[in-house]
Amino acid sequence: MQKGDRRRIGSLLAQSSDDLYASLVPPPRYGPRPGINYKTGTTIVIRKTMLDRTLAAKRGRRIFERIAPELFKAICIRWQYCEKNENSPIADTILLVATVADAIAGYCGAFPPLTIAAILVKMGLTQFCKCTEARLLKEQERILTDS
Repeated sequence: MQKGDRRRIGSLLAQSSDDLYASLVPPPRYGPRPGINYKTGTTIVIRKTMLDRTLAAKRGRRIFERIAPELFKAICIRWQYCEKNENSPIADTILLVATVADAIAGYCGAFPPLTIAAILVKMGLTQFCKCTEARLLKEQERILTDS
């Protein structure tokens, strides 16, 4: 990880969750250029609309929820976050975001892995992966097999 990456990840972590979700939403398309349509003789007027921040955050959450199952498989199952965190937790959140971004890069589609990773880290990976529940299930399984 380079120095510029640390700064960029730090700025992502400084943003609110709503701002991170809103950044997942692509900007609105404006359609054809304004001017005169010479075939029909009509004037084309384009109205530029900016998405309201709240609406953009809501849309971003829906985007995140759509890719969350794949992210869960990538981080919690394939990368085994709960086991890694239990054995040697990463204390540096910037390094954690970079590491998670590497793990999910192939599962984000057109969305930036660093932004997705920042959302996950701010959300709490332990909560996202349901590590507490997984630990309880493993403990119950161990007790049942021992008896």
